[in-house]
This record gives sequence, C-alpha cells and structure tokens, in this order.
Amino acid sequence: MSLFLHPSLLLLHPSLLSLTVVAASLTVVAASLTVVAASLTVVAASLTVVAASLTVVAASLTVVAASLTVVAASLTVVAASLTVVAASLTVVAASLTVVAASLTVVAASLTVVAASLTVVAASLTVVAASLTVVAASLTVVAASLTVVAASLTVVAASLTVVAASLTVVAASLTVLLVAMEQAAYERLPSEIAACFTSFSTNRCHRAGLFMSGIAGTTTNVLVMKTMLRSGRSSRIFSLRCEADDYVEDVKEKLSTYPGVAAPEELQLAFAGRVLQNHHTLREYNIQKPSMLILLPPAPPKILGILVEEMFPDSSAQNVSQNVEIKIKFKDPSSDLVQKLVGSSGYPLLRSLLQNDFEVRRKFSAKPEAGEVTLDEASRTLTFVPLQPLRTSSHYRVSINSQSSLWQANMRRRVEGDVCWDFFTAGYLPLRVTAIYPRPYSRVRPRNTPIVISFNTPLFREADGGTWVTVKTNLSSESPAGGLKAPLYDESTCSLVLEPESGTFPPNAIVRIRLRPQRICGKNGESLEPRQSDGLLKTSTFRWRFFTTHGSSEISRYEYNNQVSAGVSAVIARHREGKLVPLYQPTRT
Repeated sequence: MSLFLHPSLLLLHPSLLSLTVVAASLTVVAASLTVVAASLTVVAASLTVVAASLTVVAASLTVVAASLTVVAASLTVVAASLTVVAASLTVVAASLTVVAASLTVVAASLTVVAASLTVVAASLTVVAASLTVVAASLTVVAASLTVVAASLTVVAASLTVVAASLTVVAASLTVLLVAMEQAAYERLPSEIAACFTSFSTNRCHRAGLFMSGIAGTTTNVLVMKTMLRSGRSSRIFSLRCEADDYVEDVKEKLSTYPGVAAPEELQLAFAGRVLQNHHTLREYNIQKPSMLILLPPAPPKILGILVEEMFPDSSAQNVSQNVEIKIKFKDPSSDLVQKLVGSSGYPLLRSLLQNDFEVRRKFSAKPEAGEVTLDEASRTLTFVPLQPLRTSSHYRVSINSQSSLWQANMRRRVEGDVCWDFFTAGYLPLRVTAIYPRPYSRVRPRNTPIVISFNTPLFREADGGTWVTVKTNLSSESPAGGLKAPLYDESTCSLVLEPESGTFPPNAIVRIRLRPQRICGKNGESLEPRQSDGLLKTSTFRWRFFTTHGSSEISRYEYNNQVSAGVSAVIARHREGKLVPLYQPTRT
C-alpha cells in the first residue's frame, strides 16, 4: 500500500510521519526475524544430520570392539594350546634325554610367546572397552544435539510468530495512517482536495532525508540517507555533507541522482519550516538524529491540469522552423474535469487573446508574430507564425500569462498559465568546457582569477554581473568588496572574474555557482536542455575550491592545475591586461 501525504497534512497531523516510519521499521524487523527463523531451522536440520552421523560412528566402533574381543579370545585359546604343546614336549623330553634339553628350551620359548599373546589379548580387551565407552559418549552427544535441534526449531517457530505479529502491527498502523489522512482530507475545501488528489495521483512525491553524525571527526561530516517515494516505488540515496554546507549545496548533491529534479525545483523542510538556500545546516541545528522532508512540487494551476497534450513536446529538439504550435485541452465532460472544475469552471477557449498565446525566442525581448486559431470540436489552440522560426534557437511558449481566459460561467478568470520550451533544428546548447580553479583544489588567495570557458561565444550586450555568484564559508555574501566587472577572452570564449579587492579570504572555502537561466550565447544559446546524464547535468554549474594561508607566489601545483584545465594562456593574457570587459553594448 502506498501513501501520499502533502506538507500541509504534516502540519495538521505531525504524528503521521512518525507512524509511517514506525510502520516501515516494524515491517523490516518482521522480515528480518522471518529470515533469522528460517536460518535457525536450517541449523537445526544440520545438527540433526550430524547427530545421526555420530550415532552411525558409535555403532561402528561397537562392532570393532566386539571384533577385538573375539580376537583376544582366539589368542587366549592359542596360548592355551601352546601350553598343552609345551607340556607334551616336556613329557617327550623326559622320554628322550638327548632331545630333552632342546625341547625344554623350545617349550620355554613357547611359554614366553604364550604369555606375550596373553598380554596382547588383555590389551585388546581394554581397547575394546574404551571404544565401547567412546561409542556410548558419542551416542549421548548425538542425543544432546537432537535436543538442541528441536529447541532451535521451537525458537524458529516462535520468531516466525513474532514476525507475523509485527507484520500485523505494521498493517494496523498503515490502516490508521490512511484513516487519519482521510480525516485530514475531509477538513480541506472540496475544490483544493480534488485538485490535490488529481495532481498527487500523477506527479507528486515525497521524501525523507535521514541524517546521522560521525562522532570524533574534525571535519564534522554528516552522512545522509534520502528515501524518495513515488507511487509504489522507493529509492534510497546516500549523501555526504558537511555541517557548513548550505541548503542549496544539499539540493545540488541530491539533484545529481537520475530521476531527481533540478536544484532550483527542490524544497527541503525541517522541524516544520522550509529551509532557505542561503543558510547552512549548522544554522538550522540539523544534527543526529534529524529528518529533512523533500516537499513535493506545488500542484499546477487549473489550466495546467486541463492540458491533454502539446506540440512540440516539452524540451523537444530538432523542431522544424515551419512548425505549427498546438495545445489540446481535455474533454470537459470527462469525470476528472468535472471533479476538478465542473462544467461552469472550464476555460472558455475563445476568450483567449491573440497576444496571450506567446512564442518567444530565449533572451529575446520581442515575441514572434503569429495567428492563433481555435478548433472547438477538438478543443485545440494553434499558433501559426507569420515568419518561419529561426533555426538553432531556443523557444519558450506561454499561454494565459496575462490571465485573459475566462471560465465558462464568465464570472472569473482561469488561474495559471502553461509554459514549455522547444529547440529548433541545428540548436547546439551552450556548454562549459573548462573551469579554474579546479574543484576541491587549493590556490593562493591573492591574484587568483576565476575562469569559465564555453564552447561558443557569449552574448556581449549583458553585463554578466549576475551570471556567476561567489560565496565563502566565512560569509554568505560575496568576498569583501564584491566582484569586479567580468572580463572576456574572445579567443577561448572564456569568462574571467576576480574579487574587487584582488584577494580571497585566506584559509577559506570558496563556492562558485553559475546561473544557467541567465547565461546567454551570442546567438541566443542557453545551457538548456541540461545533459541527460544525471551525474553531469549540474556538476559544471557549481563547484568549490580552497584558499591557502596566504602565499603570494604561484606553486607548481597551481601551475599544473592551470595547464591541465587548459586556461594557462587565458590567465597569462589576464595578467598582461589583454582581456576586454564582457559588456559591450551595441552603439547606435
């Protein structure tokens, strides 16, 4: 059974989350006890087999002892026979005087042999008795192991019963959570509950971010486990963070996993409040045991819920420059639409103004001119550009951004707008090709520029002051005095920044973040769409490096980093004063 709890329900029922965790924990304990019971049953069966084997060995040793007893008796008979022979020879010796001496010696020898065989027979008898005792002992051990196996079988059965009981308890807690959630829903306004239910069925998810500290470390490292749930699936991620990490750093690390949204789309909450990006984990007193909540994305407005399909699709690439842009809405008579808005709240599509269906090239101030038509039978709006779209461009479509749509009853306007992006044929996104200082490297605080190289020339009619933000662990703001106006190296398409004071704080952690929504190429290229690889989609947008205690001379380590990053020539031109300001407004 899968449950979905909206953040607002957590405020109404704080115990919901704890009960969910308890139920999940009990289910895991029950499964573990079932596995232990099965293991003990296998051990009991193995011990029973060992006991049977020892019983067989004891029986074999008893047979050997009996055989040795028979051999001893036979040797005793032989000794007696030899004694008789000796007596007979003595008689013959008395008769035969000449041979008597020799036969007497032989008789004596046979007597000694007979005595030796008697001793051997006695020894074998003792060995047989010892083996009989050992066989009896092994029989007792076998019986004891049989009893132990029976006891372990009983323990396994008991653990199985306990596991079943815990499973029942977990199921009961789940039923209780469902009942409490239903009670909370009943207290929400019907329109909000209906909208929320529809959205949660398709797109919402929730997550808990569990944290535990490592004691005795000087770096105060935290280990976090994140559990995401969407429908019936669950995923666990492990994040390694520091107490001085900002909340945006945690979001950045979480977003590197496939299937997780971009950092700017994530919201984390702790102790009933939403965490702000510019605060650190230490400032929120996040320590073990603590739990962060990854809030679900805000449900779309009514208009977004009613969209059935769009053309081109969101983030579609290689779109023709002669494309007709369409958006189709759901059937107003469907059960879902009736539940959400009813017939009176459905958008009156013919009320949309021509200029409220906007198609705009990214970073362009002027929207594309075109004609909007409505096919009422299929509930489809179509935008036909008057001129072909530009190739190799990034376009954004927005509908109802001016709230010109009215509801069918004409009493109020439809809430929300619909936006999506697509890319025409030949579009190559802007990509970062080199960065310096390298991630997690150590550099001198003075005369160390920040270099970011791109694959295409940048847009020169923007000052670029908001493209990059730089923070240190000593302050949430930029370095003292801020940053100088960005410089630009045309030959390598590199952006160069440095502190206004010319130096970073010594022994500091410097964090650099690119603003992908603001960086623009010369021909309107953007950093979107992001790379599909989950580990690379944001790694070039944010990194950190460390400053040393304050050496003024460049080290061999720093120079090798400059060379390996491919920016040594850019830094050399920067020191020679050959770079130009990024901002070059068009002169009229």
